[in-house]
Amino acid sequence: MAFKEIKRQHYVPETYLRHFSKGESGKHFINVLPVESLEEDKIKKINISNLCLQNDFYTLPGDTSGERLAIENFYNMNWEKHYNKIYALLINPEKHIVTSVERELIISTVVTMLFRNAKFPNSINSFISNGLRQVYLKCKRDGNEHFIFCEEKISIKEKTLQQVLNEYETNSRPGRVLQQIKAALKCVTLRILKDGIWVSKLTDDESEFITSDNPVSCVNIGVSGRISPLDPTNTLHLPLDSKHRLSLFPYAENRTKHIVFRENLKGDIGTDQSIVNYSHQHRNAERFLLGTHSGLTKLVNMIEATNSPL
Repeated sequence: MAFKEIKRQHYVPETYLRHFSKGESGKHFINVLPVESLEEDKIKKINISNLCLQNDFYTLPGDTSGERLAIENFYNMNWEKHYNKIYALLINPEKHIVTSVERELIISTVVTMLFRNAKFPNSINSFISNGLRQVYLKCKRDGNEHFIFCEEKISIKEKTLQQVLNEYETNSRPGRVLQQIKAALKCVTLRILKDGIWVSKLTDDESEFITSDNPVSCVNIGVSGRISPLDPTNTLHLPLDSKHRLSLFPYAENRTKHIVFRENLKGDIGTDQSIVNYSHQHRNAERFLLGTHSGLTKLVNMIEATNSPL
């Protein structure tokens, strides 16, 4: 079966971003605020088709388009094509019970969005690049033409440091992409055992949820320091749109795990939870915060008022 060759690959699905966007002339636009410039005049409106993507982010080696795009199509067929159905189910106030299939799809959608974003691999790339740089410079000083890095022999003969870095990134990318999927599927298996589904709705006009280029938040009050995304005791939060947030709490029992618990947040409680969401997304974001213009402006104003990050 022939697949269309896709070079520009989204690590945050367009089907997710669309629910924070507004349609204009058949296109969907979202407001974007760079995390490096938290100022109101830096908020820009961008087409979601040009946001949260990298060229060949999931592309694998292969002789055919289907082989090269196996991961891209795996995400699309298993989660992205079902997202609008799941979204409609979650924001429907009359929906209180989900089937096992619906529950697993909800959980796996959130978990794969946690693991498929660019922040994790980019952080690993930065760490690896620093290590390669140090070893490369030492080899040059010592007059060596190769070195062993992560059990791989790397030649530096007649190569610049940037060439070595580029080659290693290209060669190691398929393995990293597959590791991301393996980690996500392992986490899904663990979370299906205990996760409960909770949907929060902001009912006041002035309160809003925002999102980012790394939209799933991990919270664990029992862990000090860095939180492992694989820890099944984490609570996961995913804003669904400017008024709804999905949470996966890891303490459901067999009699409750198919229930969709719902709460309406108004007044000070709604304001508090929107601020919590601002904090999570500000902490999570790699490059961009996303949402309505008013929602992003509120975040900027709060940071300016406190003269410090949330």
